[in-house]
Amino acid sequence: MTNKYPKNVKVRQENGILEIPYKKIIKHEELIIEDNIFYGYKTGCSEEEITKYQKEAYQELKELKKLIRENPNIILKLHETTERYIEDNEE
Repeated sequence: MTNKYPKNVKVRQENGILEIPYKKIIKHEELIIEDNIFYGYKTGCSEEEITKYQKEAYQELKELKKLIRENPNIILKLHETTERYIEDNEE
């Protein structure tokens, strides 16, 4: 196990597997989370619902970072509904 994150992460897209900078993936994740929080406020979600979502989303991001750190050759893909990165289990 390494303590460093890879510079690039493999991501499966329709046109094949691309390498995307790790920092860009994390920034994307953070923007999606913040956008969802803003949407929650805009649509009248309760403070409790928003706080719960925020905790869960940042925990998922922490787990994604750990997954990448522990397996730098992992292949990710964008989840069609959430637009967040998940592990790609296609072979």
